[in-house]
Amino acid sequence: MAQQSRKKIIAGVFLLASVLFARDKIAVLPLHAIGMDKYSVQTAENILLQEISILTKNQVISKMDIQNALSGEACTDIGCAVTTGNQVGADQVVLCSMSALGDKIVIQYMLVDVAKQQTIIGDNVTAESVEALDTIMKRIAASVVNRQTMSGSAKVGTIIDNEEAQNYRRREARGYNGLSFGYLYPQNGYEKKDRSLTLEYWKGWDMDDYFVGMRLATREGIAGTIFIEYLTTQEDFCPYFGGGLGFHWVAHPVNDEGRNDGFELLLSSGVRAFRTYNFQVLMNLDYTKTFNDYNDEGIIFTIGLLW
Repeated sequence: MAQQSRKKIIAGVFLLASVLFARDKIAVLPLHAIGMDKYSVQTAENILLQEISILTKNQVISKMDIQNALSGEACTDIGCAVTTGNQVGADQVVLCSMSALGDKIVIQYMLVDVAKQQTIIGDNVTAESVEALDTIMKRIAASVVNRQTMSGSAKVGTIIDNEEAQNYRRREARGYNGLSFGYLYPQNGYEKKDRSLTLEYWKGWDMDDYFVGMRLATREGIAGTIFIEYLTTQEDFCPYFGGGLGFHWVAHPVNDEGRNDGFELLLSSGVRAFRTYNFQVLMNLDYTKTFNDYNDEGIIFTIGLLW
């Protein structure tokens, strides 16, 4: 009896694990295209399938299984997507179609829930050229996997031409100027003040994962710092952290007998909003320590703009 009980417990554990770790299955149907050459369509389809396979944690149905289920027929509506999904055992199905319109290409796509027989998310986008399909297929894959609109799936490096022109979004790394203002809250030194106004000028270069540059500031004196920050995402809401090393001359008018100036260490963290745009809103928090005779030490909070 004890042995049978152990077998039941083990079987129950395996059953529970299979339920908890079960992955949904997703099927990417062949692209339906009008007025386009088959090689461009096939390349776009392969990029879409590959990107979804990379981004999703779900199981992607094989291309061969889908082709066998369709038997060479085109699938362009929800009803067909649901039928095909049931045949291949998929929980979700991706439908995508492209139509040539002059020199432009109109792309429509949707993610269909097979069980509920309804669209989870759908959107459309216009490509200015065939060459833009590479970026657009990556954006569609991110939109489908994250269940976001095309606008919500924007990241640095995947901005398309019409977004860049109309919405001031940026495609690649670029240089920034910036201004921020706020308060220095002394923790040690600084003539034991409660707080003091600080104003900073930023000059930096923004890459995929890092922001490097120089900061000049007026805060109880004059400071200049070389900094590097790690940007945690390529999306519009981007937390970051980093640090810098520079030089700070601190004004001590009451007690001016010691050495006022010294090297300054900065530890930084904060948030940048609208990162995919040509301008950004900045909220920055620093810990600063100046290695002078007064051991000036403080917390700095500023808000500002980069452009």
